[in-house]
Amino acid sequence: MYKNIYSLTILLLCINTAYGQQTATTDSSLLALEQKVFITTNDTLKTALLVQKTFIRFGTNSINEALLNDINRLDYRLIQDSATQIMWLYNASLAYALMENYRYALIYYNEYASIHAADTSLSTQLLHALLLANMDNNKLNTLITNGKIDTRFTALNCYIKTIDFEKKGKNSYLFAQALLPGSGMALLGKPLKGLASLSLNGASVYAVYTLFSSHLYINAILWGATLGTKFYMGGVRLTETLFNQKQEKQRYALAQACQNNVKQLLTTYPLNFKLPPPLR
Repeated sequence: MYKNIYSLTILLLCINTAYGQQTATTDSSLLALEQKVFITTNDTLKTALLVQKTFIRFGTNSINEALLNDINRLDYRLIQDSATQIMWLYNASLAYALMENYRYALIYYNEYASIHAADTSLSTQLLHALLLANMDNNKLNTLITNGKIDTRFTALNCYIKTIDFEKKGKNSYLFAQALLPGSGMALLGKPLKGLASLSLNGASVYAVYTLFSSHLYINAILWGATLGTKFYMGGVRLTETLFNQKQEKQRYALAQACQNNVKQLLTTYPLNFKLPPPLR
């Protein structure tokens, strides 16, 4: 649930270039290129045409299923220019990240890193960290703890703390509730519910005692086995529910703080597509 709350909205807010509708010229260019792709039977030429299409979409920030479809149609190994190949792989990774498909985003990032291992730029480190945060917390933790990532990105530790958060002491509350009905709820900050639980269980015990005193043994046993057990076990289950609710509230608070950290990082170090220099 909390694993992906920082992804698409944050990245869209923090990317440098604003999103907008494609112009008629852009649509015409994409259509003309697609016609050429359809006609050609040469794989290398088809790849070059699809590269042009994807870079047009990267340049206009047209992040949608049509872009991912073009990416999937393209075999990056057939891109002949190494610099273009490197830029394309980075952009493919970022595009999939923006569409919240982190599995493919990480695959393309790993291909990019294997070819361009020398890239230690802040934007590349941040993209890698964000992908790991959504896919592999152990690797993210290793990057951070081993100092293999810029110290400014240690704020991403909050991902790990949020996902792995588990409030301790659950059994203590349950034991208190079992020992003295209502006490577990009161300790969880619900004194009225605790008082109600204590009252119901106390009344149930008194009813069983009264029935026994009146020699109504069967009635006493039935009361204790049905209503008494229901009130007692119901209180224990409610205590567990209240504990889980409290834990989720605390986890949510951590998630909100982490989201703010990520927003700040992406505002300071926005992730942008890599584009070739314009032709002169």
